[in-house]
Amino acid sequence: MDVPSSWSALDAGLAERTASALSDWRDKLDILFGETASVRGGKDTSLPLEDRCLLLALAVRQSAPMPEVAKAARDLQDIISADAAGTSGFASTTSAAFAGRGLRRRVVDAGAGVGTHDEVVFDQPGYGRAVLTYVWDNYEVMRGPLLKWLVSGDGSSGGSEANEHVVDAIAALTLRHGNVDHLVQLGSPTHPAKKALLSALMVQAVQDEHIGRQAWGILYGWASVKERATTVVATCRQVLNTPAITSSQARMAMVRLRRAANSGHESAWSEALKVFVEQAQHPAGVARLITEVRAWQQSGRSRGAGTAAFLALMSVPGTTTPWLLSDEVPSEVDVKRALQDLLGDIATAPDAINCLTTWIRQSATDPDTYARVRDGLLPVLRGQKIFKASVSLMQALEHVSVDGDTNAANDFWDRLVDPRVRTVIQLNRNPA
Repeated sequence: MDVPSSWSALDAGLAERTASALSDWRDKLDILFGETASVRGGKDTSLPLEDRCLLLALAVRQSAPMPEVAKAARDLQDIISADAAGTSGFASTTSAAFAGRGLRRRVVDAGAGVGTHDEVVFDQPGYGRAVLTYVWDNYEVMRGPLLKWLVSGDGSSGGSEANEHVVDAIAALTLRHGNVDHLVQLGSPTHPAKKALLSALMVQAVQDEHIGRQAWGILYGWASVKERATTVVATCRQVLNTPAITSSQARMAMVRLRRAANSGHESAWSEALKVFVEQAQHPAGVARLITEVRAWQQSGRSRGAGTAAFLALMSVPGTTTPWLLSDEVPSEVDVKRALQDLLGDIATAPDAINCLTTWIRQSATDPDTYARVRDGLLPVLRGQKIFKASVSLMQALEHVSVDGDTNAANDFWDRLVDPRVRTVIQLNRNPA
């Protein structure tokens, strides 16, 4: 069933389900997947193994270049063959394959067309979904190989559209019976699904009305696991960027982002910071980040979700005056203390210094605004244990001038360093 491009995603999904409901392919599939036997006076309409693999490849890939479809079919057959006992697997020998039908004939027999440029055309999403679910429901032994095959693609061919087909296929199968067993399996070391594929699958899972809460539970567990924490972050990022996100979904996503950022895994913290920076670009996201900072300052925890959230708030767009130094910041957020905590931590100091340098550079075009920013930062930079960070900031300000006259580095140096020690301590303008 063709879906007009002007329909919304919901209408398109409803149209596809309607088409699937009206099209019962079971009788045809019973024949295609029946016993292979010679038939007098005509060919057997049951598909041999290699063509069953080809049909499954078509069901997932839809329309794609013929070499890509052929490779996908071979990959599936290789996986099945590897699971066969001994050397008597299903792999066809070269002579047997060459004695059979050519690829074009096999593609046509499987129900697809072939264009003039060897482009396979299989524009039958309803039939393709029926093929996948038929094999899934009727061949339990094929479920493991099917999942292994679907997640094994390298993603180098077919682009994002092909990846979307794969994700949709996996979601249709794993969510089919309303349990999360296969999702857990895909997240295990025995099924090394790639982060992008697994996160896209989990986005669909958490939005499923039957297993959504269970899927959120899986993400909560994965958030503290080194191998899966970044997958959790990627999933929550997609959920938070969903236009129609509910307050409940946003809350669930932020809880898991916090858990991943607090897990102690550097890659998860860095990825969570990127998500928080995206959130800082709109009011709803800023409110979520303020909640994280408040929880961090109340808990006394060191580096984690709270520090990432505050760093993200340092990038909130505004005028020449940084948002965190404006009157819009809630009183329960202690900006001075947060800045000192970040500058005093060797892990977060470089990011904080970069943000402060940006603040000062942007305010330097207006002397009054610059003075306000400088005077707001001086008490912070006089704090204990952050002298090294203060010097690094002044080194970064070497080429920042205020109104084309005053050098920002010299201005901060003169106000921070006691005149009695300036001859002893010199500001290194070109740090190694």
